[in-house]
Amino acid sequence: MKFKTKHLSPLALVFFLTLAPIAPLLAQANDVTRSPSNASADERAERRYHDGRHALQAGELATAAQKMREALSLDPTLLAASQDYARILRSAGRPERAQAVLENALNEAPGDELTARLTAELAEANGDTDAAITALVRAIKQSKTPDRETLVHLADLQRRHDHPADAAETYAQLIDQAPDDPRGQLGRAAALDQASQRRAAFNAWQAVSEADELEQSVRDYAKSRARDLRKTLIPGGG
Repeated sequence: MKFKTKHLSPLALVFFLTLAPIAPLLAQANDVTRSPSNASADERAERRYHDGRHALQAGELATAAQKMREALSLDPTLLAASQDYARILRSAGRPERAQAVLENALNEAPGDELTARLTAELAEANGDTDAAITALVRAIKQSKTPDRETLVHLADLQRRHDHPADAAETYAQLIDQAPDDPRGQLGRAAALDQASQRRAAFNAWQAVSEADELEQSVRDYAKSRARDLRKTLIPGGG
C-alpha cells in the first residue's frame, strides 16, 4: 500500500491518535491453548503490533500499516491490529478496504462489540447500511448481555434507515437490560410512532410522560404525543 507522505503532520497525528486509542491486544474472552509453534507466531504478531503502534506515534503511517499487516498475517485474531489498520486505511482514503479488514476481524470474533461498532460506523459511512446492521446484530446475538452502546447504535441505525419496528424491539431489549437508561423508553416510543403502531406508541409515550426522572420538557412532549395519538384511537377522532 502506498501513501502520498511517510510522515503525518503534528496536528494530523494528534487527531489520529485521539481517534484511535489503544484497544486491548486480545478482545476475545476465550483463552485458547496454543501449540509452541502457534505461541511463537502469536508473540511475533504482538511484537509487530507494538512496532506498528510505535510507528504511529512517530508519525510513520506507511510503516505502521506494514507492521499491522504483518501482525495480522501471523495472527488474524489480533483484533487491536485489525482496528488500528482499518483506521489507518480510512485516514488514507481507503474506506472500503478498511471495512473489509474489520469484517474479516468479525469473522474471527463475531461477538466482539467494539469491532462490530467500528464496522457499523464505517459501513454506514460507505453507504452499506445492510452490512452495518448485520455487524451489530451478529455481535448482539453472540452476547448474553450486550453493551448498551451496541444496542443504542443498532436501534439508531434501524430507526434512521426505515426499520422502525426492528428499532422498537432493540430499544425494548435495552429497557430490559438497562431500565434506568432513558434512551430505551424514549427511543422505543419514537420508533413505535414512526412505525405507525398507534396503540403501542400511545402506551409508550404515556409511560415516558410519567417518568419522573426525565426532564419536564421531554415529559411534556411525550404527553402531547400521547394526547394526539389517543384522538386517533377514539372512533370519530374523540
